[in-house]
Amino acid sequence: MEKFINFISDNTEAPFLIDSPSVDVKISGVKYAMEVGLKRRIVYNSIIPESEPKELEAIKEAGVENVIVLAYKGGAITSKDRIKAVMEFLPRVEEAGIVKPIIDTYVFDIPSLSLATKA
Repeated sequence: MEKFINFISDNTEAPFLIDSPSVDVKISGVKYAMEVGLKRRIVYNSIIPESEPKELEAIKEAGVENVIVLAYKGGAITSKDRIKAVMEFLPRVEEAGIVKPIIDTYVFDIPSLSLATKA
């Protein structure tokens, strides 16, 4: 992760996403980005309503402000369900110190595209 963060920071001033299937890898990426002074440029990708408390605690401890909140929750298929899932999750998002949540309504497959745009 450090290699990629260094490459990005050396080649652009733009914000960038820190993403991985592994929470531990994302958190280590966040910690490194903070150490090298890139706090304002990172966007953590992503958390879901079912995210573990340890992930939210690590985000809070690191002081990450920009986080993508994915409107994905098992069984939340309709736009109404996705909105409900995010609305119920927002208090935990705020408790984690996330001041700039970016809501991603997620598209699972082509048939779900219309549901995501409604959410």
